[in-house]
Amino acid sequence: VSCLGPVAVSACVPGFFEMANDFGVSFVAVQQTMTVYLAGFALAALVVGAMSDALGRRTVLLAGMALFIAATIAALAAPAFWIFNVCRVIQGMGAAVGQVVTLAMVRDRWQGLDAAKMNGLIAMFFAVSPALAPVVGGFLVVHGSWHAVFVFLIGYADRTAAVFHRRVESGEI
Repeated sequence: VSCLGPVAVSACVPGFFEMANDFGVSFVAVQQTMTVYLAGFALAALVVGAMSDALGRRTVLLAGMALFIAATIAALAAPAFWIFNVCRVIQGMGAAVGQVVTLAMVRDRWQGLDAAKMNGLIAMFFAVSPALAPVVGGFLVVHGSWHAVFVFLIGYADRTAAVFHRRVESGEI
């Protein structure tokens, strides 16, 4: 869940030239989509913790994943570049939920060395995912288009939310 943010920001990088051509904008303009994504991520990270305290971890996490999926679908269908950028801001907001809520869940469930081990595991995945995401994105762009990256992100977020939901329902989380 916590890897969704870095995967979503890095996986689409190999498709930047194709995006620029499709939207009729400069490569530099497409690079700015990373900035708007990270701005949405940062803004949401400021409030998600308090929201998950008030509304519950499960509710906020699943709502964030749904927001991410909806924004990604809208980005795929965006008829104009400015709409695509708005979708990227919202995508970043949805992705921030995973990072913030997973850390809060570790704090809720574990203490001491066990919490440190779990946070280390999360940090490892969070660090490795931006390195692997462009490789996956490059494969998808070469064998499809930049749209394939966004379809992959929808599937990744959907499956992650489904696994989280099942584990919560079974009492594992």
